[in-house]
Amino acid sequence: MFYTQLHEREAFRAMFSFRLPLSKLKPEEVSNLNKAIANADAFTSEVIERLREAKDRTAERLHDG
Repeated sequence: MFYTQLHEREAFRAMFSFRLPLSKLKPEEVSNLNKAIANADAFTSEVIERLREAKDRTAERLHDG
């Protein structure tokens, strides 16, 4: 489970409607875009951290094993 949740935001729906990433959406067309970007960044950081931890655990098992 992740601590960071992707909240249901207009910007995430707009990504699919406009077929654009968050970084290409226009703040004047999508409300709270900055909050959606911050939310996505936090989630991405957590995913990367979890992957690094898993990689380190795997490396330790291979080294010990």
